Amino acid sequence: MAYASLMVHVDHGVESDTRVTLAHDMATTFDARLIGVAATAPDTWAIAPYMHGALLGDALDMYMDMARDNLAQAAADFATLTKPRASRCEWRGEMGDLVEVIPRQARAADVIILGRQPHSNAVWRIDVGDVLFAAGRPLLLTPPDPAPNPVGAPVLLAWKDTAETRRAALAALPLLKLAERVEVLEFCRDDDLEDAGARTADVAGFLRLHGITAGSQASAIGSASAGDGLLAAADDYGAGLIVAGAYGHARLRQRVLGGVTRTLLEKSPLCLLLSH
Repeated sequence: MAYASLMVHVDHGVESDTRVTLAHDMATTFDARLIGVAATAPDTWAIAPYMHGALLGDALDMYMDMARDNLAQAAADFATLTKPRASRCEWRGEMGDLVEVIPRQARAADVIILGRQPHSNAVWRIDVGDVLFAAGRPLLLTPPDPAPNPVGAPVLLAWKDTAETRRAALAALPLLKLAERVEVLEFCRDDDLEDAGARTADVAGFLRLHGITAGSQASAIGSASAGDGLLAAADDYGAGLIVAGAYGHARLRQRVLGGVTRTLLEKSPLCLLLSH
């Protein structure tokens, strides 16, 4: 199993350039197609509510032009950064809501690569939780500061015996096969250590059947939150990637993320591979 098609969200700025460069390097490693995707819409909130008639029309035209310029700039940045593999790269830019465009375009990719924190410019802002719930694809999330390339780096697989974590582990297999080593870690209650140890050993055994160097451990959660504990364990392990299930509840357009997922999204200095 390998990734055949990767998708990366492109906006504009240093973080986007770093993310696209990482996606390009990953696509090169897997000899995969790379799709750049972007969407933007006129910032109509900036139009004064008292405008009307010709003045309102002129303002709308101006903001439409700005949105088109934003898309054109993102497309140009993507083309420049992926020039070495231009024949295996594809651009998909649309006028519209990112939360609708990216999940719809996700049908064409194995993994979607996004920045884990919202863009400072509202024009480019996207809620990662929305995409997690809607895309039906795993997300590889990059931190706002440059992070180690996760390909080949040690990986921490944050285990919880749920469907979400099982899907995340399967989605990560191509990366796990290239990893220097993998550690399967479950945080649990003191009275569950024996069973948790058996669960993580079972997962590590499964990974070894795929040719992956994997170890396992179970740890009592202690006084720290599970999310903070995972980040500390990843640092101790020298991990370059954390793989985890993403938890929460979808209710109409409101996305409520679980505590561990939210901690990872807010604090992780490493790339995250999450699956819902």
